Order: sequence, then structure tokens, then C-alpha cells
Amino acid sequence: MSHSALEIDNWENIGSSFSYNHYSSYDGLNIDAAKLYYYLKEKFGKSTVSYSLFSKYFPERKFVLPNVWCYLFRYNSYYVVITGDDKINIAVFSSTDVPSNLDYEIFSNNMNEILKRISLEKYVENSYEVYVNYSFYLKNIISEYKKSISKKLPQAPEQISLNHEDINAENPEIKYKYIEFGKDYNEWLKAVLEKSQSSLMVQILLPIHFETLINLAFRVKLKKEYRSDEKIFGNDPERRLDIYQFFERLTVPKKIEQIKEKCFEVDRDKINQFLKLLRSSYELREKRNKYLHGNALYFQNLHLKYLVDDNYLIGFPDRGRAMRAIASSISVTTEDKNIISTIKIYEELCEQFKSIFNDNNYFRKLVEGLAFLHNSNYGGTVSIGVNKYEDLFAPLDLK
Repeated sequence: MSHSALEIDNWENIGSSFSYNHYSSYDGLNIDAAKLYYYLKEKFGKSTVSYSLFSKYFPERKFVLPNVWCYLFRYNSYYVVITGDDKINIAVFSSTDVPSNLDYEIFSNNMNEILKRISLEKYVENSYEVYVNYSFYLKNIISEYKKSISKKLPQAPEQISLNHEDINAENPEIKYKYIEFGKDYNEWLKAVLEKSQSSLMVQILLPIHFETLINLAFRVKLKKEYRSDEKIFGNDPERRLDIYQFFERLTVPKKIEQIKEKCFEVDRDKINQFLKLLRSSYELREKRNKYLHGNALYFQNLHLKYLVDDNYLIGFPDRGRAMRAIASSISVTTEDKNIISTIKIYEELCEQFKSIFNDNNYFRKLVEGLAFLHNSNYGGTVSIGVNKYEDLFAPLDLK
């Protein structure tokens, strides 16, 4: 038999503060937290206390949830606080004696016997699954590439010309001059290539990031009446499409219209403003698509022209100057005004889209996190405080 303070039939659910001289606690009792929570709720009703009042008595939570369940019970001069995550944390406060670790372990065994008879089947529709936010990954990758784009290119070294005799000469000054030019040129070239590749990656990824935000919004904000695998969408009766498959096949403007029609918490004025921006950016977005998908040449030619006669290339510079001409052509792409405008418009579209819901910026906060919980039956979502990669690493400064 456990300590009398831990006899559950003695408890009374209260919501008031109390005074105490002693307390003891046990963190991580091996009790099914979900079963215990619903058992306590059915037996004692809803809790009326806030976890924040007692959080200092328990381990610091790594994942900061919007609400943490917590119960406060009283038996004579004892006050019992129960909370938990996947395991149970419990503390007992008293003006006299408090339970020992052995008492808590006996309580755990007793509760597990009771909970064997508990079924959670009727609560299955309250189940939330972990979803990883793909748009978060894309945003972080884009941010890293943008850092490279924003870097100023080093000054390109002046071209030097050395004849055959100079290269083979034993003159250390000439060799030093040539080696230093090569180092400066290679440093400049690496910076040009990095900036050019980063520019290309941002152009590729930004539209993908933009559409992942749209797809995510549709999934988490879709009204309950449309969440049915039995409903068929589209005009082709031979192809059975559920609502999500149907949505994925739409163009971006049609997707926005579907969100406007079928999602909850949509701010009509804001989504209409967003649609205006989307339509006004059509020409620029089309140029981007043709530029990257239409087999267009990515690198500029700098208007350099050379003659070919009888399969002889006439006037094309030898190794050093030829490399420089190609590298210079690549560097021009990093300053293309259309590219800069395209990046800006997609960033503006992403930012404005995050604000089309009248939900106290909940969707905006959700997409800026790495993961969240989602209920596919009702469309509800819960942030779990994983807002950066660092949140996934185990702490090394244990206290």
C-alpha cells in the first residue's frame, strides 16, 4: 500500500493555491500518460489550474506547448500535482510528511493495474500526428543561398600576358607575379561560381517554397466537410481523385480560389489583395519559367564573337584569356535585373500569403517552425515549439 496522499480515491480536484512546509516529487513515472489523463478527466472532471503555477517543481520542458495539462488534488493536508508528457511527473506538498520514492513506485504500479481496463478507442478522432514542415527546410536552404548572393564579389584581377620565354624563364619576380595573379584569379572565380550557382538555386527553390506554403495551408485549414476520402473531385469520372490529389493538379491561381472557397479563417480582403499581387506578377513569373525551363541559355555571351572557317576557330584567345572570358560571362548573370526582381516578387508573395488567414498569425507561426501536430480528421494543428534545427539536438549542459 502506498502513502495515503497517493490513494487516488482520497483525492479532491481543486483549483486554489496552498501553503506547505515540505514537498517531494518523482519525474518520469512509467504510467501511460494518455490513459491517465482521460481517467482523471472522467473521474474528476476538467482541471482548473494552470501548469505555469507549478512548472518550477518539474524538469524544464524542452518542447514548449501552448498548453500543458496539469491537475491539483487535495487530501487532508496533502496537495498533489500531476502532469506529464509521455511519462508522468508528480509532486506532493504537505505541512507534515511527504511520500518517498518507494511510495511513488507503488502508486505507479497501482495506477497501471487500474489503467489496464481503460480504452482510448472513443478518443481516436482526437489523435494528432507529427508532420514535418517541408517549407521550413526550403526556407532555410534559400536563406543560405541568399547569403552567398548578397556577398560582394572580390575585384577581378587585371589580366596579365606572359609569353613563352617569360613563363620558362628563371626570373623569380616573373614567376611570383604569375602565381599571385593565378591565386587572385582563382579566388575571384570561386566567388563568381558560388554566387552564380546560389542565384540559380534561389530562382529554382523560391517558387517551390511558395507552392509548399499554399499546399500546407490547404491541408491544415481545409473545412471538415471536405475531408472525406469518399468524395470525388475533378471532371474525369474514370480517375478517382480525393480533395488533395485534385488540389495538387491545379494551377497556383486556381489553388488560391480553392483556399478561398473551402478553407476556414480566410480573410476575404487579404486574400483578394493577394490575388491581385499574384496576377500582377504573372509576366515576371512567366519569364522566370521560360528562363529556367525553356531550354534558354543561362550564361550571357557578353557580345563576344569569333570567326569559324573550315572548322578553324579564328581569333579565340588562348588558355588564360579564354577562361577569363567565360568566367566574366558567368559573373554577369549575378547582376541580372530580372533575376533580382523575380526573387523579390516571390519573397513578397510568400510573405503576403502567410497573412491571408484571420487567425492571430497562427498560420504564420506554424510555417516558421520545423514540425507540428496535425489532426487529419478536423484540420486542427498544434505547434510543438520545434522552430529551428538546434531544437532537435540533445543538450550537453545537463543541470
